[in-house]
Amino acid sequence: MVVVLCGIVAACEAAPHSQGIAACSDSTLQSALETVLRDVAARNHVPGISLALHAPAHSAAPVAATYGRISDDSLARPLQSNDRMLAGSVGKTFFSALALRRFSAGELALDQPVERTLPDSGIRSLAWITPRMLLSHTSGIGEYDEAFMMSLINQRSRARRRDDWLDVLRRNPPAQHDSGVFRYSDLNYVLLAMVLDDARVGGAYAAIDSLFLGPLQLNETVPSVTPDVPGLVAGYDGARSMFGRDAMMQNDTLIYNPQFEWGGGGFASSASDLARWMTAVRTGSAFPDSLWSMVVARPPLLADSVRSWRGLGVHVDSGSLGTTFGHSGYMPGYVSWMRWYEDDRLSIAMQINASDSERLIDDGFDWMDSLVVRLRLRCGGQP
Repeated sequence: MVVVLCGIVAACEAAPHSQGIAACSDSTLQSALETVLRDVAARNHVPGISLALHAPAHSAAPVAATYGRISDDSLARPLQSNDRMLAGSVGKTFFSALALRRFSAGELALDQPVERTLPDSGIRSLAWITPRMLLSHTSGIGEYDEAFMMSLINQRSRARRRDDWLDVLRRNPPAQHDSGVFRYSDLNYVLLAMVLDDARVGGAYAAIDSLFLGPLQLNETVPSVTPDVPGLVAGYDGARSMFGRDAMMQNDTLIYNPQFEWGGGGFASSASDLARWMTAVRTGSAFPDSLWSMVVARPPLLADSVRSWRGLGVHVDSGSLGTTFGHSGYMPGYVSWMRWYEDDRLSIAMQINASDSERLIDDGFDWMDSLVVRLRLRCGGQP
């Protein structure tokens, strides 16, 4: 953790684990968000920052604040809370929620080999890889190889097809003895998306829209399946970007096709929508709450001293602020974070439209934690 944040987050040990944040006034919540935004901007010279907090016991709608502009152009309009950024791997949670919803309905067997859904892939390892392994990143599948990455650079706008992803597994077949070992890979969720796509007409995106985006009024969340994502603000990836340039948009269009991400992320959203979505994931609106203990269960053989692990679609962490659940995401030009704070019964999400280390120094989770500390101290509560 960076030094400037240590003093703030270290106060967590002394701060009350408040159940009273939901009783904070609107002005207190708004003031705290704006203070944190100014502090983030003072250290991270990024074009724009969007921050939202959703405490369902306090209000049905998130409290949101923004800082900066939609691009690094000094004449650009100020960033607004409904502006969209690519959410990166945060989008995995939509696909995991869909899988869990179908599991609860008896429509998806989590421990049945995915070969039964994708019988003609020619990939032997699908005979033992299961949806549960894909959800928990324990399939043994690795990340994209050089051939896939070079194709992204050399054919930036081309839409990928199934064989583009499956060919990575054909070139680098997972070994059965690696199953059960955690290894984070977007390909796990791309393969999961293929399984989910085959289950319904219209595919996983249509199901996510009808089950989650519409009913939960996630109006700023849309699939990122084309370089022309409506309402997307400019993003910056720095001079060292794999695309050889800083700005990720030209003439209001991305210079690459984000469709390659698919189940590995696959959405553009706002911080307000992500905060609302994280609440839905935790409180049973995304999938039955009866599944929660399975979703966040400690992996077998993980030492009791380890306080952080990956569940089925969420990252579980137990620290000085209590237990939290969430996910982060990166796409060239954009970074997103969302986290649920169990002791406080609230979620926070943050998005920034720059992803290079020269502009973005800090981890958004640290600043979100510092916001919770501020609110605990301001709003009181019992230790």
